[in-house]
Amino acid sequence: MKIGIWDSGIGGLSVAAAVQDVLPGVKIHYIADTAYFPYGGQSQEILVQRALYLSHSLVSDGCQLVVVACNTASSAALECVRASVQVPCVGVEPAVKPAVQMSQSKHIVVLATQHTAEGPRLAALVRNHAHSARVSVLPMPGLADMVEAGQISGPVVTSMLWSQLAGPISEGADMVVLGCTHYAFLRDVLAEVLPEGVTILDAAQPVAKRVKFLLHDAVKSDSLCVPPLMNGISKGAESYVDLKVTGEQVQVEEVLDRLSSRGAKLPRSILFRACSRRT
Repeated sequence: MKIGIWDSGIGGLSVAAAVQDVLPGVKIHYIADTAYFPYGGQSQEILVQRALYLSHSLVSDGCQLVVVACNTASSAALECVRASVQVPCVGVEPAVKPAVQMSQSKHIVVLATQHTAEGPRLAALVRNHAHSARVSVLPMPGLADMVEAGQISGPVVTSMLWSQLAGPISEGADMVVLGCTHYAFLRDVLAEVLPEGVTILDAAQPVAKRVKFLLHDAVKSDSLCVPPLMNGISKGAESYVDLKVTGEQVQVEEVLDRLSSRGAKLPRSILFRACSRRT
């Protein structure tokens, strides 16, 4: 069983690590579309083109489920991908609904890229699930770029985060939603910055659980021609991530080494595979 995951860069590896936690033997094919990073600077047309190309590439590689592990791309192109590929497709979105449900103060914060913060998908989530809760959406321009460069701690990162969070936290916000998969690598520094009683939510675990559910459901309904899932994946199989990079592979290797040295949770057994440039 293989699943495909793609993102504009390394952020979606946080989702891949969560998938490995719930499906320990799954084979993951991952594409980091670094030649087009950051997606926030791309037009809607380019985002749809990349989404379709990357998703179809993973299906052609034999992946039986595709995860669009990018909030910007999910907002811009998820429905196009679902209409185009012949396998289940999972997107990511800020965890507004569970945050509102869990919040005691009924005030939550969403950290997001500029594109996601201004997009219709987040607006719909807030409209449909906030009810009487207050939702403070904080655009964080440049933060994903810092993570993509391997910068997940230090005074610059801390200052950027707290300069935005200080106001809502002082006003009683008790939930911080991470609206970009890159931000999952900032959990440790956020835990240091935020006061006790403030909870951090990201999309990695819910997406991983959704992937597991869909694969089990597909096997039970015989919509995928695969052996029983628990026999084929989770009993003794060795998990790995087959990683393609559309930009410069050496840069990504260096960033992953940097993240690993700083304690970031990365997937097990990342194997790089050649990918044609700017395809």
